[in-house]
Amino acid sequence: MTNEYGSENKDAGHYTCHRTAERVEIDGRLSEACWQRAAKSPRFVDMVTGVPGFLDTRVAALWDDENLYVGFWVEEPDVQARFTERDSPVYFENDVEVFIAGPDCYYEFQINA
Repeated sequence: MTNEYGSENKDAGHYTCHRTAERVEIDGRLSEACWQRAAKSPRFVDMVTGVPGFLDTRVAALWDDENLYVGFWVEEPDVQARFTERDSPVYFENDVEVFIAGPDCYYEFQINA
């Protein structure tokens, strides 16, 4: 059975976000020891077919008393990022997206290079 978006209604998997006591630098480098220890997701797959993507993409997340940190490892030899203004349609380019479900709404973050 498929949903209105054409993908199968199946479990997308689970990821456990671990707490960090270390300071996390927001610099896009993911070089701190906490990121090296963070469990990375399995390789991303196509939402419809379930086939692994041509290029490797993975995610890890950490949290502390004040913040949620999400880091992506994206294998992309030809990054496209022309949109620079807030609320631009970055989903037309190379981007990553984070969806956080709440009890009555969700939050969506889209980030390009």
